[in-house]
Amino acid sequence: MGLEVPPRYSETGKRERRYYATKRQAETERRRTKELREEHGARVRSLKPSVIDEAAKAALILEPTGATLSEAARHFLGWWQQQASKSFAEVWQEGQDTKAS
Repeated sequence: MGLEVPPRYSETGKRERRYYATKRQAETERRRTKELREEHGARVRSLKPSVIDEAAKAALILEPTGATLSEAARHFLGWWQQQASKSFAEVWQEGQDTKAS
């Protein structure tokens, strides 16, 4: 059984055709996909416009790398936690080493 997924419900933003063994499986997937997209829309509407703008800018910056916003945020958090655990003397020395280079 085939299922047409319109662009607004597709994960890729493009029309998709999915195939299932039974009509019931196709109908279950149709409902699940629609519910996920509606839930996603509700989450997006709860974001401040400034957050959406920043996310769009960040996505453009990351586009050449293929990294996602989530990957970049996790990387930054790891770096930030590492920096936060350093002593003042370590940070001072890194600054001096940078000046010397």
